[in-house]
Amino acid sequence: MNHGFQPQKPNGRNGSVKPAFNTGLVCFAVFWSAITLVGDFFIAQSVTMRLWAFSFQSTTGLVTHSELKVRRDSDGNTYQPVVHFRYSVGEGIYHGTNYQFCPSSTSGSRRARSVVNEHPVGKEVTVYYQRGNPARAVLRRGFDGGELFGLVFLTPFNAVMLGLWGSGVYIRKRQRLLAQSGGVESFVRGGKVIVSLPRCPPAVAGGGVSSVIAFVLSLLVGFATGMAPDLITSSIALALVVGGGLAAYLYTHSKLKRGWYDLVLETDSRVLTLPATFERKAPTKIPFDQVTQAEVEEVWPKNRDSESTPSYAATLVLSDGRRERLDEWSDRTEAESFVNWLVRELPLKEPPLPSKE
Repeated sequence: MNHGFQPQKPNGRNGSVKPAFNTGLVCFAVFWSAITLVGDFFIAQSVTMRLWAFSFQSTTGLVTHSELKVRRDSDGNTYQPVVHFRYSVGEGIYHGTNYQFCPSSTSGSRRARSVVNEHPVGKEVTVYYQRGNPARAVLRRGFDGGELFGLVFLTPFNAVMLGLWGSGVYIRKRQRLLAQSGGVESFVRGGKVIVSLPRCPPAVAGGGVSSVIAFVLSLLVGFATGMAPDLITSSIALALVVGGGLAAYLYTHSKLKRGWYDLVLETDSRVLTLPATFERKAPTKIPFDQVTQAEVEEVWPKNRDSESTPSYAATLVLSDGRRERLDEWSDRTEAESFVNWLVRELPLKEPPLPSKE
């Protein structure tokens, strides 16, 4: 049933569908992703090589050189433990220079100095060498916390990267659905028309919480340890990041699964269920007869200034004068399209008001 509020086509000013991305956003997403993926690559490479070292054979060797190398530049000092060793495999004698796979340089001297102190010249050590290639060897295999702390440090960067590309996919999806129901998905189940209006998808909630925890821990742990925490500290930090994100994801997912953020139209019983958003503490049921109008209203920030822009809320006006917001859009066309769809699905006692300019 239509009450005079005619559907608008999801077009821009020139009548064409607005693009999901602008050139600047795409360039920024590519730039940010390139930097982030380089960091991810080095972390993945380090983890792979250290796991690979567990397949190495062991023999006994002797430390031949041990020193703490300090490099000074404009960013400060960098400390690297340098340990050389000699070992024999079969009838061959080999000389190794790798304390562990991947660089062991650090901005803090404590860990680097402890490595040198633990490996004085002449000390007998266990050497791990590659089967079939004895010349490739290390003194230490396993993890020392650097890789795990690297995962914590890169979490916000990866979250932003995924958010940039995910938002593009989301916008594209809303554009495809715009003509149907204002960019949101609707489906029929058990005689009910259900529209999901999530305020925050589970993946976004989990990623956001993980990023905040990771950012805080990167500062606290990084400054406290000179960006070189031990394995236990890094493991605890990573567990907090993963655990916090997982808890946020499961909490949001459970509410979505229970229909906490669904707008439900029950045509047979003529009942409308409003989602638990916009100060509604729980899903709220109201009879169709209480809904008198549907409109799009401008919503301005509380601290409005000359550069402020409004959002556009799909709002129901009830017979007792209450106004119940359902969702907000940054684009007026999307909000109007959703109100159009709602008017067609919901029989109103009076024609809906046109959107206010």
